[in-house]
Amino acid sequence: MIARLRIAPAPARVAVGELDRHLARCRRREEPAEVLVATIRGAGERTRIRVLTCFRLTDSVEARRTRSGVEVVAVFDGGDLDRDALERRLLAAAGGCESRLGWARFPDDGPTLDALLEAAR
Repeated sequence: MIARLRIAPAPARVAVGELDRHLARCRRREEPAEVLVATIRGAGERTRIRVLTCFRLTDSVEARRTRSGVEVVAVFDGGDLDRDALERRLLAAAGGCESRLGWARFPDDGPTLDALLEAAR
């Protein structure tokens, strides 16, 4: 009888997204971060793309389609962000769609991205 060796597959890598990386950089530098969750009801693909143009290259942003529209999640370095200006740009890009914006601050509102997203929602 021939012995067969089974080679176990390599462990799956845990995918770490850009939002998590951004927060990790802030944690490592012991700097604050701002987290935004924007829900835009009734938004389609064009609105999603318009909304993405509201952010700086240094911001970490994800805009996902949902059943009811678009959800935008973003992480910013704390300190130099003008929340009011960003909110005005987002609402203008939403083009009259019903929008809700929520904010959280790292580390005050939570230590992890999940906790910050929950606080902002």
